[in-house]
Amino acid sequence: MDKKEAILKVMGSVVDPWMKTDYVSARMVKVSDDAETVTVEVGYPIKSVKA
Repeated sequence: MDKKEAILKVMGSVVDPWMKTDYVSARMVKVSDDAETVTVEVGYPIKSVKA
């Protein structure tokens, strides 16, 4: 397993509390080809979410 696959596997286990789905299935995670950059883009303003 290469770095990119490992990152996607871990991020696939993280569930977004607002959308109730994992980040990979929701296509929120982008990993660069060299696996040096990981970007998580949510579809809502983070400041509006309170724990």
